[in-house]
Amino acid sequence: MSSMAEEETLSLGIDLGSTGLRAAYAAPGGGGGTDGAVGRAPRTVEVPEGPWPWPLWEGRGPGAGTRTRAGARSRSQSRSHSPELPVAFGSLKNMLGDTRTVTVGGESVTPQEAVTRALRTVRERAEAEASRTVGQTVISVPARYESARRIALRDAAAAAGLEQVRLVTDSVAAVVGHTEKNSSSTVLVFGMGYGGFELGLVRSARGHFRALGYESGAAPAAPCGAAFDREILAAALHLARVHPELADTTRWDETDWQRLRTRAERAKEELAAAPGPASRAAVALTLDSGARMRMEIRRADFAAYLGPQLAPVRRSATALLDQTGLTVADVETVLLVGGSTAMPAVRALAEPLGDTCVAARPELLAYGAALHAEFLSRTPVAAPDDRGVPVVTDDALGADTDGPPLVATVRAGTAAKPSERTEPPGRPEPPDGPEPPEPSLAEARRLLAEGRTEDASAQLHQLVAEARTLLEEIDGAKTQAPWPSPPDPLPEPALPDAATAARNGTERDRPSPLAPAHALLEKRQYEQAVRASHAAWAEEPTHPDVFEGMIEVHCAAAMAEDGGGARFEDAERWLRCAYGHDATNTRIRDLLAERTYAHAVELHRQGEHREAVEALKKSLSWGPEHRASRDLLTRLTRRPGRA
Repeated sequence: MSSMAEEETLSLGIDLGSTGLRAAYAAPGGGGGTDGAVGRAPRTVEVPEGPWPWPLWEGRGPGAGTRTRAGARSRSQSRSHSPELPVAFGSLKNMLGDTRTVTVGGESVTPQEAVTRALRTVRERAEAEASRTVGQTVISVPARYESARRIALRDAAAAAGLEQVRLVTDSVAAVVGHTEKNSSSTVLVFGMGYGGFELGLVRSARGHFRALGYESGAAPAAPCGAAFDREILAAALHLARVHPELADTTRWDETDWQRLRTRAERAKEELAAAPGPASRAAVALTLDSGARMRMEIRRADFAAYLGPQLAPVRRSATALLDQTGLTVADVETVLLVGGSTAMPAVRALAEPLGDTCVAARPELLAYGAALHAEFLSRTPVAAPDDRGVPVVTDDALGADTDGPPLVATVRAGTAAKPSERTEPPGRPEPPDGPEPPEPSLAEARRLLAEGRTEDASAQLHQLVAEARTLLEEIDGAKTQAPWPSPPDPLPEPALPDAATAARNGTERDRPSPLAPAHALLEKRQYEQAVRASHAAWAEEPTHPDVFEGMIEVHCAAAMAEDGGGARFEDAERWLRCAYGHDATNTRIRDLLAERTYAHAVELHRQGEHREAVEALKKSLSWGPEHRASRDLLTRLTRRPGRA
């Protein structure tokens, strides 16, 4: 193997998921052309399940041994009237930076130590498969990922032997992995996995990718796999408390809860699947290890619950398009990412948001991260800067997400015989009596009069679901849309009315946040102008025009004609800062090449020929096709006595 081959490194991409890690690597030259677009596909890394334990059980009751948060009752629980769960099922991804410990392979470690071990396993496997060491690593994270957890992630990666690490949002990684070389399009990444949802608008142009805006939400308040599982568990807990003679939840331990969570996840997948010939009208799951109690959830009831829970995502999509000034007609592709997007109700919500709707393969984020890492490995990069990965809050969820709870019933035939009941010590035997009455308006009124509002609400929602199902049968409905069935989630945009036009006019009349930066540029106060552009972007971090304007201020300051050689260090710093914000921007690379060439010319004029040669080499590293740099370098290196 030649010395050149020995020095070649591996580019690694990692998808940091809630339920596990996915990874892919690109060998040198495997990521496409100089624009970083897709060339030879990266290869996946087989990641064992052991280093990434999931789900992590967290007991919250007395003596459970982990944490009890103040105000732990979530917004999703409050709006669904579900009982507070005494347990939670967490992920290493959202525990990074915490001081709690988790159990991995029977050993108690911190989340950061566990993530370090997992990342080290990924690195070692990739290096073993490719027979090369890892150079550049890119890890995809949600736009909402907190800064403290990003810092902890960087520290864990460094401890795992990953020295060059950059972070990129999941949305950008998905588009990089999906987009064909040299294509241009606007993509709405519609992500919904286990831990939350993220909508990202990304524009690609010949290998150049720009995030236009984000909307997102995280569990437990946001619709996602964890929230849906939790609702089924809450319905099970409610039934168990109503029928304590069948299931004693006070005796459930970690094994019982983990078993029930697995059953709830399977029930959710079956209920959410597209109806087919083999589909059941209801799904039953056993609540206790003795199989004395089985809970039944009807498909219609799950649809009735699911519709309002997805409403925040519909509002977020509308808000995202409004923020960016785009309409559904501007979106060429809706890219579905995450396991929960396989649900027909979620796909039906996403399809009207763009021209075509495409389901991403599971490894897409890791592929995109690997491709971006390979591009960065061939590119001089400024110091790591996560300001290009904006933190997004969950404010888009809003507070008006009230909807019906998930209706569940005890399956007929599962009631235990009196002789078979096992009651906790000290609990009196419940008296025998008639079977509970069938749900009816009269029964709901009686329960309400007795103050049993939760039971009355459950009966009314069950009646509504049954009535809706009967109406669909009468009308010959072929599909079961979420209740209440809304009109087109995003109607085709119409011409603005007078009020809208006036509002838009007001927005146009508002001074640009970049106005102070432009004024400072005119005064030749370049350092202050760059700082002012940073402040403008901090004020409106999701506005694409402000981001573009901030980059332009950096470039204008660096390329000002009155700079002179004495200002090269500042100019280079500003351009590197811009490049740190947008590492795929080829124009910044061209300006770095040009500005470094001008500095080399000045050094040559001053007689500092060796320094001029080094500057020209640096210029060519930024722009290999910069003809003036190449010509001057050839002249200087051919002269006798010159290095």
